[in-house]
Formats: sequence, structure tokens, C-alpha cells
Amino acid sequence: MTCCNWNLDWDAISAIVTAIMALIALISVLQNKKQFRNEKRARLVFEIISYQNEFMLKIMNVGKSTAYDVKVRIKSSLIENHYSEYIKSVFEKINNKKLVMAPGRCIYILLTPAYTSKQSSHLIGDQTFSSESINKWLDSYKDEKIVITGKYCKKHRIKEKFSITDFLGPSA
Repeated sequence: MTCCNWNLDWDAISAIVTAIMALIALISVLQNKKQFRNEKRARLVFEIISYQNEFMLKIMNVGKSTAYDVKVRIKSSLIENHYSEYIKSVFEKINNKKLVMAPGRCIYILLTPAYTSKQSSHLIGDQTFSSESINKWLDSYKDEKIVITGKYCKKHRIKEKFSITDFLGPSA
């Protein structure tokens, strides 16, 4: 009498192991394809920069593909209560326009001249504003959140929220 009489079907075991290995390979290929697509896609970045004594909203495509069908909506009491009708109109135009942004392309939108300690005036559109009135406006609105929402490439969502203060250095 034999204790254990095992008849293993090695062909069946080999077929099962081969099927499992094929499934693992397929999952790996699909994961690599997804990662490759993510590395190549358009990516929009939004920030506020200070350049030549002006605060600007910078929109940049840091991705490797063109961002098409870009629709942004920029809302803030900072814009709604802006002292310059010209700047308000620029933001209104951006909100009502579809954009295309090639890789590396940047768009700069003037928010306001930066703080200045000297008495000067700034021409914006066809209006002139004193540095004193701009500084006073900045004191009131530099902490107001700018909310940017939208979509690009028919699938990537935009959802950003920040203020001028969020991008100022520690000495400001």
C-alpha cells in the first residue's frame, strides 16, 4: 500500500504558470504605457511672479505636449474690485477665450505694479495711477485668493487657489 500516489499533470501546471506570466507581462506593458502617456502629456502650472516691479499671473505649459482647448475661469475679489478697468477687461477676455499652449509656452497677465516706496505714477491702459493708491489697494487685496478653474485637452482639470502673498518672499 502506497501512502501518497500523486499523478501530477505537468503540462497543465506549465500552462497555468505560462498564463500567469503572460498576465503579469500584460499588466506591466499597460502600466508602462500609462506612465509614458503621463510623462508626455501637457501640464499647466499657475503662479504669481514679480517681474520688473510688477506682479503677474504666469500660466506655463511645463509638459511635453501641446495643451489644446484650454479654458480657464479666473475669479477673485482682487480682480472684481481692481482699480484698473483695463486689467479687469484683460481677465474677462481670458475667461471667455480658448487657448492653445505649446510645450514651454508662458502667458503673463499683469495683476498690478508691485509695492513702491517712492512717489511715482503708473500708466495702465489709458489710466494713470499713483504708487500711493496702488500700495493702498495692494494692502487691501494681496491676501485675497485667486481661484482658477477649467479644463484642457478635454480631460485634464484645473483647480488652483492662491494669493499674491502666497508667492511673496519672507521679507515682504
